[in-house]
Amino acid sequence: NGDICLCPNPHTALVQAINIKLKTLYGEWFLNTTIGIPYLSEIFGQKRSERFIKHIFLKELKSFDSIANINNFEFNIDTKRIAHVSFTIILIDKTNLKITTKLEI
Repeated sequence: NGDICLCPNPHTALVQAINIKLKTLYGEWFLNTTIGIPYLSEIFGQKRSERFIKHIFLKELKSFDSIANINNFEFNIDTKRIAHVSFTIILIDKTNLKITTKLEI
């Protein structure tokens, strides 16, 4: 019908917003240098526990009002310095969404 449809439903829009948040480096956006995940200063090149890294991600994910809970969080960095993140979110409408992404910094 000529209308632009960026996301076919609210769940797809949420997954897209989460991926954008996960792929934004701390200090990267010139209009607000306080947003983003501190990959370079806090995660890559540091000997951080998974608990510490999980805390950083959960803090960012909890900013979404529609997320009720986050389960099965997994994070690892491979030998090529690619971070792999996987978790399941439970929305306030009881929908479960599995999020899996890789972050090439």
